[in-house]
Amino acid sequence: MNLFIGLFFLILVENGFSAPIIAKRDTFPDKAHLVKQTNRMRAEIAEKKQIAIMQEVHWDTDLEKIAEGLRCDNYKNPRSNYMVLAYPAFFGNATEKKYVIEAMVNLDYHVNSIPGQSKIGCYLPDIVCPIPHTRTSIVSFCLVGPKTSRDDGDIKKGAPGSQCPNGKAANGLCKAYYV
Repeated sequence: MNLFIGLFFLILVENGFSAPIIAKRDTFPDKAHLVKQTNRMRAEIAEKKQIAIMQEVHWDTDLEKIAEGLRCDNYKNPRSNYMVLAYPAFFGNATEKKYVIEAMVNLDYHVNSIPGQSKIGCYLPDIVCPIPHTRTSIVSFCLVGPKTSRDDGDIKKGAPGSQCPNGKAANGLCKAYYV
């Protein structure tokens, strides 16, 4: 599991997501790849935790537009239909980098282990947001929804994809409700 998440973040770095963003970009690069990697992570979580109704996520242009409006002073504000994942660039020392990566992995795991998440939208802003007390800055925002918190009552145990209300997708996850 940790190896896969580590590979996920290496892919982000390979695609230039770790460099500070100076100029505004029109859109998020390689959406399909990010969705595929996220669904692979969700399938792995579903298998490990035996979650029968883990939904696959799809790119959502509405969440992408909302992510485009996020700024350093508002990205942590509570949301009604999504959770925010903020990805940093690393400028600090190895200890700082390890701490930030561990926090990111834990948050990614938490958000992606929520079975009802079915949408993702990301944006590379034209600003960087310094993380207090580190030499690290946030350079990318991803919104995942529609759930805003984990509710263990929503989790149905069983083989992944075995209790999908809309059928099982080819990747072993449940087809999303809105698809």
